[in-house]
Amino acid sequence: MDGQILKYIRHALNLSQTELGELVGLSQLTIFRYEHGYQTPLPSTVRRMQKALKYSEEDLLSIAELLEVEDNYKHARLKTKLRQQANITI
Repeated sequence: MDGQILKYIRHALNLSQTELGELVGLSQLTIFRYEHGYQTPLPSTVRRMQKALKYSEEDLLSIAELLEVEDNYKHARLKTKLRQQANITI
């Protein structure tokens, strides 16, 4: 499970990292590491998280697609801003 997806789900459920950790039997630090990409959960841990959070593979794919669209939108906005700044003359 991608860290961005985990963070998205956690925020959607209004859970802290500590609360999520308690639900799935992990420490807050481990959740932090997953969310920031410092560590990757084992497949068995992903299944445990899915079961505890009641998210299916299909749900995770939908969230991944949503995050990709958001990233593309943010990148497009940033590109536009940088282009506008580049055209500024002093």
